[in-house]
Amino acid sequence: MRFLTALVVGAFVVASTAAGARTAKPPLTWAPPALSNPVSIAVTNANSRLFLDDARDYRLTITEPLKKELWIEGGRNVVVVGGRITIDQLGPNDSYDDNTAIKVRFGNPAGTVHLEGIFIDGQYVLDGIALATQRAVQIENVRVERAHDEIKGGHADCVQVQAGVGQLRIDRFTCATERQGLFLDGSIAGVDLRRVDVYGAPGKHLIWQTAPTFDIDLSDVWLGIAPTYKAWAPFGFWVYPQRDGRTFAGSIDRRRRAVVARDGKRLWFVGSRISGLVRRAGVGRADFVPAAVVASAYASPGYVRRTR
Repeated sequence: MRFLTALVVGAFVVASTAAGARTAKPPLTWAPPALSNPVSIAVTNANSRLFLDDARDYRLTITEPLKKELWIEGGRNVVVVGGRITIDQLGPNDSYDDNTAIKVRFGNPAGTVHLEGIFIDGQYVLDGIALATQRAVQIENVRVERAHDEIKGGHADCVQVQAGVGQLRIDRFTCATERQGLFLDGSIAGVDLRRVDVYGAPGKHLIWQTAPTFDIDLSDVWLGIAPTYKAWAPFGFWVYPQRDGRTFAGSIDRRRRAVVARDGKRLWFVGSRISGLVRRAGVGRADFVPAAVVASAYASPGYVRRTR
């Protein structure tokens, strides 16, 4: 799943705000998809639930802090760059208000959804991003301050694949969670994780692959425990499959498990189509996506275009 050549197509950017200059970051891996005659939509709290034409491309601009979910249903290529979503109200108890900050559903399988530079926070965020689409999805420079467990009886996830996804590409992603981190379940074409840090608060399985039916590539992926919290179990149990090979049905399958290095700072997987390492983040490690570099004043650092 690794690509062979790289070309920098965006320069480093320094964005300034009233609070001072923001530090430039290296370019992101994946550029947004090329848009053909796109429809531009200014997204506000009055129209954050969008039902789009599968034959059209869209550029969505979040023009004010959203107090409820960004719901993207349908469309072909869809690009969202910058913005803040703060779920600070519990809301009604129905399927349209499940306290997910961003929901991507259905759409043209030939398309790509690009989510970049978004800051998600609020005391009533259950899931950061939920996916149910056959399109490719790119999540870059996104921060989920915390996914809170047991809101309306649900389990917290930073990113939850609810009903499949095409290629899932994540580069520079930071999240704290009270339960699960990256929940990878169902029909998935493949997953590429780069520069990702997920922190348990206290958390449980911070990377979860239900079944080894798709490839996962790991590059610079870190798991840790948020300040003031204690881990629910040793490092080898922060992932699924976990160290002992125990399945969610309760049996033991030693052919599919996590393997922890002797120093306890790294782990890898066998029997799972997962390549690369997961590293244990120590106290005080800098986040890949600080809150100060995302949200409404976000400026992209550019991209590295990769070709096969």
